[in-house]
Amino acid sequence: KKGANRYVFDAKQLQRFNIEVSKLPEKSILINQLPPLFRVSTASLSVFLGVLFLVSLFAVQMYLSLRKRKQSEMALQASETRFKDIAMSMGGWVWEIDNCGVYQYCSERVFDLLGYTPEELLGKTPYDLMSPEKAEIAREFMKDNIAERKPFQDFENWNIHKNGSQVGFLTTGVPILSDDCKLIGYRGVDKDITVRRQAEMEIIQRRAEFEAIIGSITDAVLFVDPQRQVMIVNPAFTRIFGYQTEEVTGRTTQMIYADPESYLHQGKKRFNKVADVDQPIFENEYRCKDGTIFTGETLSSHVVDEKGELIGFLGVIRDITERKQMEQEKRNLEAQLRQTHKMEAVGIMAGGIAHDFNNLLAIINGNLDIIQHKQNAGNSAKENVGHVKDAATRAKNLVKQILAFSRQEQHELIPVDLVTVINNYLQLLRSTTPVTVEISPVIDNIPVFINANVTQLQQVFINLCANAVHAMQEKGLLSVNIEEIELTASKFPVGTDLPAGKYAKLSVSDTGTGIDNETIDKIFDPFFTTKEVGSGTGMGLSVAHGIINQHGGFITVDSNLGQGSMFNTYFPILRGVGNKLKAGIAEELPTGTERVLFVDDEECLADTCGELLEYQGYKVTSLMSSIEALTVFRSDPQKFDLVITDQTMPEMSGAELATEMLKIRPDIPIILCSGFSAKVSEEEAKGIGIREFCMKPMDMKQLATIARKVLDERDKPAS
Repeated sequence: KKGANRYVFDAKQLQRFNIEVSKLPEKSILINQLPPLFRVSTASLSVFLGVLFLVSLFAVQMYLSLRKRKQSEMALQASETRFKDIAMSMGGWVWEIDNCGVYQYCSERVFDLLGYTPEELLGKTPYDLMSPEKAEIAREFMKDNIAERKPFQDFENWNIHKNGSQVGFLTTGVPILSDDCKLIGYRGVDKDITVRRQAEMEIIQRRAEFEAIIGSITDAVLFVDPQRQVMIVNPAFTRIFGYQTEEVTGRTTQMIYADPESYLHQGKKRFNKVADVDQPIFENEYRCKDGTIFTGETLSSHVVDEKGELIGFLGVIRDITERKQMEQEKRNLEAQLRQTHKMEAVGIMAGGIAHDFNNLLAIINGNLDIIQHKQNAGNSAKENVGHVKDAATRAKNLVKQILAFSRQEQHELIPVDLVTVINNYLQLLRSTTPVTVEISPVIDNIPVFINANVTQLQQVFINLCANAVHAMQEKGLLSVNIEEIELTASKFPVGTDLPAGKYAKLSVSDTGTGIDNETIDKIFDPFFTTKEVGSGTGMGLSVAHGIINQHGGFITVDSNLGQGSMFNTYFPILRGVGNKLKAGIAEELPTGTERVLFVDDEECLADTCGELLEYQGYKVTSLMSSIEALTVFRSDPQKFDLVITDQTMPEMSGAELATEMLKIRPDIPIILCSGFSAKVSEEEAKGIGIREFCMKPMDMKQLATIARKVLDERDKPAS
């Protein structure tokens, strides 16, 4: 339109449609027009934007490059930190050397191990830290590895600490190669093994000491696992048993036991977790490789770890065969010594015994003469018969005492009445002691029971009485006393280990010359005597001392010169045995109607004993020949209910006769009688099958009692 009106254009729209302002009508009005600063041409703007893009791109690239570099630096730092941490935690120190062996790098850990800072070691070689000998070995080792450019591992070497001490290392290294594969050095680590090596050396030393100790033990030593498999043996084991170490290692100990049952028994008793550790020592029979069997005294012990778990058993076996033989020889010699001493005592008593026997024979002969006169005169001789029987009984008891005292026997201890034993012997003592010696017993008739062997008890009493008589030069007062006393610990002699309690005290005192203090100290020593040469062996009191100790007692002596001596012997008292020993005494004389075969080569004795049995109702066949008796028995074995035979007979002994009869009829009861026989004892007789063994002479009561007892038990097997 023309006139006052003008065109109005929107600058943004013009720019949108790319219409230049110069092509608009004159005096056109522009709205939304940009400020002058922003009014540039399109070309200029394009140039500007291109430059701006390039600058921005460069900035981004710079940023990314810097960021990547920062990340690399951080990764390198982390790697170095990780490397240092690993090096510090390895228990060793990390190093690098060049191809001349000079340190190029050392980790800080070297200070803790060798006392040097890393800077102090740079420029040095590993050989500078070793002794000349160790350095030479290390040079030779590295020379071979460098020549072949190969890695190495766990090379043991010892370095010298800055303070001069030795430090052990296990060295591991790898070669460092250039891009053209040339060796430029080694990199590696030294791991500290000082403590471990010292522990190993200590173990080796301890093992050497252990082997030296068990090697020096002359007894067989072995260690077995819980299954009793052999793990360790000492040289003495191989010498004693004849096995080499490799022959027994891993095998059970059953191979060395003589009896498989013993192996099982000891396994249950000792070699298990609940074994009887209160009895670690035991005796056992062992078998060597060559079959030889010996008695071994074994000490066993459980071996446990620090947790108390069983890891095995330690055993020490000592061959005691020789010791056993020596102990047996000792027992034999002691028995011979006791027997010799008893024979000496019998010799001392011989005169008195002969005197006593002569008196008894005089009584018997005199009364028999009186009996004959009274019978011829028609008078009663009952009183004289009583005297004869009385004298015969005394003679029988005298013989019994002598035989019991002189017999060699096993010395078993049984309950006995000390009062009865001493009273019985006092009767013999009176007849064997000079009349110038007065015997004064102070003994109550109250039984005092002790555990003892009667023969040994008599032996002690004889010795004490004989010494008392000798000390008084066969003139004075001999006192014997028995009493019960209570002993406390303070009452026992020094060195005596006996329990306190009731003891029987047997005292023998004299009014002789007494004993001085120097002699008292030696009085119980073997072969010590104050008697003249040929008057004694010096073993009497020594033997008595040994016997009393075996009886669980002790002996003391109180004496002063010129005031006589008193020997006191003490024996532990037994309680509650008196009534038991009194039980079983027969009140009536037993009788019977059975058929008895009585055999004795003494015709008068056979007839007498046969007549005694007939008085008791038995039907008796008396024979004087063992051969004839066997013939009669063989012809009709069921003819007799009981056989009583003497032991000592010509042609065939009683034991031999009994053996033959038992072959014919095993159930026939047989009684063997003997006045004295060294060839057969009661135990041996019963071992043959003989029911009873009795000593002559036998009176009617004894004969009737033992016959009835055997017949009543004839349905029982022989003991």
